[in-house]
Amino acid sequence: MATFGVTIATASGAIFESVDLEKKADFKQLIDSTGAHAQAITYDTSYSFSARGKGDSNPYGAGISSNLPTGASGKMIVTSSKESSKNDDYLAWEMSATIYPHAT
Repeated sequence: MATFGVTIATASGAIFESVDLEKKADFKQLIDSTGAHAQAITYDTSYSFSARGKGDSNPYGAGISSNLPTGASGKMIVTSSKESSKNDDYLAWEMSATIYPHAT
């Protein structure tokens, strides 16, 4: 199995066609009296995670999941989970989630 910087837990019978993991953070900046940037901090970091594939069934159900992608930690909340099928193709699935690194 080839990896491209992101690996996830193996799901029996499922083939992952694409995986996207984006780290996000809010930021606050302080400007000094001359208008220059004096300080900047980030807070409320999170990951936006989505995957798409084919196989037996969607390995991610709506709600809380524990199959986190490598490079992310915390609690993952699956916000969307979808399956579709056609007569001439394998069962297809897709999901999206938000991962909160500081949540337990």
